[in-house]
Amino acid sequence: MSNNSNNIKRDREGGGGDDNQDDNETHEKKLQKLDFQLPTHKKSGAQQENESNFGSFIKKNTPSLNIVKPAANTTNKPLASSGIKFNLTTKVLPTPPLNNSQNNDINRGEIQTLPVDSNITVIESKLVSAEDTKPTINEKIDNQTTTTTKAPGPSVGPPRPPASKKKNNNSDDDDDSSSDSDSSSDSESDSDDDDDVKKKNNNNINTPMVGPPRPVNNNNNNKKKKKDGDDSDSDSDSSDSSDSSSSSSDSDDSEKEEFNRWVELSRSIPISHEVVMKSHANAVSSVALDPSGSRLLTGSFDCKVRFWDFNGMDSNLRSFREVQPVEGAQIRSVVYSTSGDRFIVLPYTTQMKLYDRDGFSKAEFVSGDRYIQDLNHTKGHVSTLTGGCWDPNEKEHFISSSLDSTIRIWDVNQPKKNLQVIKSRSTKGAKIGVTTCGFDIRGDVIIGGCQDGSILMFDQRSTLTKAKNQIADAHSQMDVTSIQSVRDGYTLISRGMDSTIKVWDLRMLVNNATTGDPSPMVVWDDITTDYLESNVVLGSYDRLIVAGTSMKDNTGANAYGTLAIFDRSSLTKMRQIKVENASCINVAWNAKINQIVVGCSDGQTRIYYDPDRSEKGVRLCVNKAPRKKDPTDFEPDHPIVTPFALPLYREQPSGKKTKAEKSKKKPETKVEKPSGRGPNLTQHLIRNTNIATDGSWKQDAREAFLSKANKDEGNQEGENK
Repeated sequence: MSNNSNNIKRDREGGGGDDNQDDNETHEKKLQKLDFQLPTHKKSGAQQENESNFGSFIKKNTPSLNIVKPAANTTNKPLASSGIKFNLTTKVLPTPPLNNSQNNDINRGEIQTLPVDSNITVIESKLVSAEDTKPTINEKIDNQTTTTTKAPGPSVGPPRPPASKKKNNNSDDDDDSSSDSDSSSDSESDSDDDDDVKKKNNNNINTPMVGPPRPVNNNNNNKKKKKDGDDSDSDSDSSDSSDSSSSSSDSDDSEKEEFNRWVELSRSIPISHEVVMKSHANAVSSVALDPSGSRLLTGSFDCKVRFWDFNGMDSNLRSFREVQPVEGAQIRSVVYSTSGDRFIVLPYTTQMKLYDRDGFSKAEFVSGDRYIQDLNHTKGHVSTLTGGCWDPNEKEHFISSSLDSTIRIWDVNQPKKNLQVIKSRSTKGAKIGVTTCGFDIRGDVIIGGCQDGSILMFDQRSTLTKAKNQIADAHSQMDVTSIQSVRDGYTLISRGMDSTIKVWDLRMLVNNATTGDPSPMVVWDDITTDYLESNVVLGSYDRLIVAGTSMKDNTGANAYGTLAIFDRSSLTKMRQIKVENASCINVAWNAKINQIVVGCSDGQTRIYYDPDRSEKGVRLCVNKAPRKKDPTDFEPDHPIVTPFALPLYREQPSGKKTKAEKSKKKPETKVEKPSGRGPNLTQHLIRNTNIATDGSWKQDAREAFLSKANKDEGNQEGENK
């Protein structure tokens, strides 16, 4: 200690010997190299106070402290800055090891080692410090210590307590001034009571921090909690507003999804191109496409059925065959089988006809006896046919409906008698004619539409004597013209002569309290229906409902029919295609070729398709050029008759018999004789009197008597002579 005090005295007196002078010179050179002097600037009172406090702090906590004034600039080199210098002589002491809890705290960032400023370094056991120009309160300092020995050096001053945790603590930032500015900005938004604290914080931003950091003010958090407790209503309002905003965003998303679905569905409708085929001389009452979509059948009121093959036709669009099932009987319906190898024609008679794919008749089903009152004992229908449908499960079975109030199940291999009879009855038990029939999607339920507007459903898995479910007065006491079952199994679509189409949910057939009638899901009116053959079909994989409408007026502005297309999901009308001067009677949509066929009242068949979305079908023949005429082809103007076909040149058969005819003899009929004595008197007499071999009983009685009388007269004349 005496040596140190002598050195301090020498420094104050300005002397100190050659050694001290050399030390001061080397020390000044090192300071000039490191440039640790503070720049000259005007200091505030707080800064001066902090500097004095810092000097007193150093004096108390260091073994020896010498405040040295800056030496005169004896060299020509300008000094970087002027300020206060500190020569500090310390001893490097080993620090005690940290326990496990402290290590864990260090790993979590709660306890920090002594931060050493970038302007503080230890050189030969002398610590030189310089004050920063604009230090901040919470300036982030890299944790690094530099010592001249392997053991860790002692810390200067008391250790800094752990910094308070913040919600948004970014450990990778180099400046904490942004966090301070954020905290100050948060304090600005709290209340007027924090203005003084904010001012103090702003005043102390540019002052260095001496000693432990300022404790965290929790008043703001308490005030926020109180404010939250007082403003619970406002919070509930804000939550309600957030819920409403989220619900509005969800509704916007659902609206966008619905709009995109609607656009995609509208684009899938094949109506961009139309082909018109002159098919019949009268209204086309029925159209049918086979399952593959390669052939088309059209039935008309001209009593004919025509066949169309898209693979063999050209742009002339001519049918390759026509048949007339019953002369003078209009065609009510034509139905292809599920396999497409045969079809059934239902004329306006009591008998159906079965044809194969090429139009050759296979069978004609029997008609019932009209004089039998009990319809269960009749072999077939006794009144006009109205509809038919093939069983989706049994390809050999189909059903037919009639105005005789029955639905009959048939087997194509047994055309002489029906398999089963289903009687239709009203709610009062009276007989009602069935105008249409069909199956559900699974084939378990038979559905029938009646003349009184009711719809009956019979379950084949139970007894068919009584309807399992019934929709009474579904179409206002008018005929039901068509019914369709959707793939979901619980949706039913019906059309009636009351110019409406109704969609029913079979799961929710609840009677209305006011009228007592079942409530449909939706009712589309203004669907003009003038023909009993008008139907409703499903398209685009049961996503669309299609129906044709009749003309409202035969002349004038309303002399047109329409093809109406509805969306089954949203239950809204999507498209309506106008057909000039014709009514759209019967419609068919094949999903495989994606084409719509419409039979019209002007005798023409219209086919709608889209070249991009439709496949095969009419596309195969609409662009196919007709075959060029060959000069060698001969087409006579008049029919050619062979000479021997005329009666004049027909050979008359001669009276002479040929040898072949003479050789043919009638086979003798062998009479079976009764063997043995019979158990009764009749058989005994037959055997003994030869009655079985006597043929006199086969003669006419009158002739036998006359011949006997003539014979007796001849015998008497002979005797008289």
